[in-house]
Order: sequence, then structure tokens, then C-alpha cells
Amino acid sequence: EYKMSSLDNAVIKGIEGELLFKNYLNALQEAYDFKYIDNLNVYKSYGSSSTQIDFCILTRQQLMCIEIKNWSNTVYAKDEPYWTLLKDNMEKVLVTNPYYQNITHCKALQYCTGYVFENYVLFSDECIIRNKVNKTLNFSDFPSILHDLNKMKLIYSNKEIGKLYDTLVRFKSEFLTIPHID
Repeated sequence: EYKMSSLDNAVIKGIEGELLFKNYLNALQEAYDFKYIDNLNVYKSYGSSSTQIDFCILTRQQLMCIEIKNWSNTVYAKDEPYWTLLKDNMEKVLVTNPYYQNITHCKALQYCTGYVFENYVLFSDECIIRNKVNKTLNFSDFPSILHDLNKMKLIYSNKEIGKLYDTLVRFKSEFLTIPHID
């Protein structure tokens, strides 16, 4: 009899978070002008390994690389390589800073497209983020980002966004998300 490991559970929880955010984005597309691609596998540099990117969101004001974390605990964020995660049993665990992890993804996107992507880390609303730093938000904070972007100067034309989308969609994986740590 097969018993699920904690890694299996983490992968399933991650996939659930990405599906939840995808549904969230689909609902937001009625109110905001953006395109998105999820689950991309992009090479970090020529001849190197690839990295899995949860979401790219393309607006005429900004290009976003989004790392999704479906955590339901309290996280103490700081601008350092490790954060403290407070589990339900009050155990404190050091976790890799997902903002730093996503820097690798942003660089890979720049390598394959020539465009600079902004780094965002979005947590499920069940996660309590203490000391929010950089662009770490809960899912429910994301509409305010899109709202604020709508007030900004347009940088990219619809044609540019369309071409960039066509480029990125070639990197989309049709397979379920694979676990990634980088």
C-alpha cells in the first residue's frame, strides 16, 4: 500500500494553490487588461538546466513573474535568504525566501525574452504574512496591484504584449507542476 510522503502532500498543495490562483486570474480578466501564462519551463541560460515558473502576467504597464505559495501558516518575511515559518503546532522552521527563489525565474525570463520581469510572490489568503517585504502579497491583495497599474503610463504596445505572449507560450508545460527548489 502506497502512503503519501510529505513531499507528495507539498506538491499537491502547491498544485492546488496554482489552480486557485489561475481561477482567481480568470475572474479578474473581466475587469483588467492582462494576459497570463502559467507553468512555464524556461532555461536559466544557454546550455543550462531549466526552471519552473508558476505564472507570467503581461500588462501594458509591467511584466510580472509570479511565484505562488499555498501556505496556510504564519510566515515572518524579511529581506534575507531564509524566512521563519510558524507551523500550526507552533514549531518554527526556516524556509528559503521565495522572493530570492523567484529572482532566478525573473533572470531566466529575461534571458529567453530580453524583457525585464518584476518579481512577485503571492501567498494564499490562509497564510499570514508578518513584516511584508519586497512584493510579497496575499492573493486578495493582487487586484489592488492591477488597479494601481491601470493608473500608470503605458510602456508596451498591444503588439509587443502579443509577441511576448506568443514567445512565452512556447515554454508552457502541459504537465502538472513539478516540485522545484532553486
